[in-house]
Amino acid sequence: MKLIAIIGTRPELIKMSPVVKALKLKSDIFQTKILFTGQHEESLKKNAPLMGIAPDISLSVIRQNQSLGLLTAKLLSKIDKVIHKERPDWIIAQGDTSSVFVSSLLAFYHKIKFAHVEAGLRTKNKFSPFPEEFNRFVCGYIADINFAPTKFAVNNLISENIPIEKILLTGNTGIDSLLDAAKWTDHSQIKIPEGKKIILMTTHRRENFKVIQNIFKAIQQIAQNHQDIHIFYPLHINPVIQKKARELLSDIDNIELLPPQDYTNFVHLIKKSDLILTDSGGIQEEAPTFGIPVLIMREETERPEGIKAGVAKLVGTNKDEIINAFNKIYKGKFQKHSITNPYGDGKASERIIKFFESQI
Repeated sequence: MKLIAIIGTRPELIKMSPVVKALKLKSDIFQTKILFTGQHEESLKKNAPLMGIAPDISLSVIRQNQSLGLLTAKLLSKIDKVIHKERPDWIIAQGDTSSVFVSSLLAFYHKIKFAHVEAGLRTKNKFSPFPEEFNRFVCGYIADINFAPTKFAVNNLISENIPIEKILLTGNTGIDSLLDAAKWTDHSQIKIPEGKKIILMTTHRRENFKVIQNIFKAIQQIAQNHQDIHIFYPLHINPVIQKKARELLSDIDNIELLPPQDYTNFVHLIKKSDLILTDSGGIQEEAPTFGIPVLIMREETERPEGIKAGVAKLVGTNKDEIINAFNKIYKGKFQKHSITNPYGDGKASERIIKFFESQI
C-alpha cells in the first residue's frame, strides 16, 4: 500500500510523527512517503529530528504577509504536482490547517482515498477558529476514514451524516507523542525559578489578532500584581504577535519572553507549570496528563472535554475576565488535578495502523 503523509505545521508534525514512524517500521507492507509543505518551514526543520522523522519531499510555500488565498493557491499547485507523480493509494493529513484542507481537496480531485487524523473537532461557528473550522468540516466530508480523537468528535461527525463506517475512535495521537517526549524532557536548558509559581502562556490564533492587546494587558497586570509568579511566554513564529508582545511585555521582570521552543523544551515547560494560559488547541489536550489547570483565552473551543472534566475553563479575551479567572486559581493555590486525560491514552497511532493493515 502506497501512502503519502502530508505535514505543514509544527502541531501536525507532533501529532503525525507517531503514525508515520509506525508506518515506516512496517515497510514490508506500507510504502510511506512524508511530504513537508513548509507552512511552518523553520519550525519543521528544527523539530523533525527531535520527533525522529525526516521528509522525503519538501516544499516551500510561505512568504511574509501572504494572504490565505495565495497560500492556498501555492499549496494546490505544488502538492498537485507531487500527487501526479507519486499516485498514492492513500493521503493522510492531521488537523485543520490550509495544508490539510488542500490535501483533502486534492485527494478528492484525484479520486485518491483520504484519511483525516484528529477528525470531528467542531465549534459549529465557521469563523471560529478561522479558517480552521471550515477546513476541518470540509476534510470530514471528503475523508474516506475519519480518525476521531474522542466520543465528542465522533458524535459531531455522526450529526453531520458522516457514515459510521467512515469513523474510527482512536484517541489523540498528540498524547502518544507527549508521553514519549515526557521521558526525556529533564535535559532542558530552560531555568525554572525556585520559590515561584510558574505560569505558561501561549497565544497565536488568527482570530485573536484584533484582541491580542487585551490579552497582553491582562497578562501585564497579572504579572505586576503578583510578584510571586513567573510567566514564561514562548513567542509564536508570527512576527505580528512577536512585535506586540515585545511592546507590552518585555520590560516586566517576572515575564520571560522566550524564542519559539522545540518540542522537548515545550513539554518541559508544561510539566513545570502550575497554570497554563492559552488559545492553543494542542496544549489543552496535553496539560491534563500532568494535572495542570488551563485557562482558555478564546470565545469558543472545539475541545470541550477538558472543560467538562473540570481541568480547563473558557475565559474569553476580555481583560477583566482573564484577570478574574486567574485570581480565582491564585487564591486556590493552583491546585492540580488528578484525572485520566480525556483526550487519549497514548495508543491512538496503534489503532490507526491497525486500520490501514485491515485495508490491505
